[in-house]
Amino acid sequence: MRKTPFANGEYYHIYNRGVDKREVFLDEKDYTRFLLCMDLLNDEKGGQMEKLRNERNPKVRPSEFRRSNLGIPEARQKLVDIICYCLNPNHYHFILKQLRD
Repeated sequence: MRKTPFANGEYYHIYNRGVDKREVFLDEKDYTRFLLCMDLLNDEKGGQMEKLRNERNPKVRPSEFRRSNLGIPEARQKLVDIICYCLNPNHYHFILKQLRD
């Protein structure tokens, strides 16, 4: 359990890697889906992931999803600003600025 509470306006280095240093991104689609999910989950209201999962065409491209009526609404309440990121085959890093609890 984290002893120091997270705080709005602060910056955090978030990272993770595959078990046994195994690759977590196997092809370009894995990178694209990960970034799309990061964007969809970065919303206080939520619900965008369910819309993506319920999309009838599982091969929908992220750009098509965003432009469709199922896409991300204009007025969003982002939880964090993604300052920068690095995706490597077996791990990733993010620098995030917390905007909301």
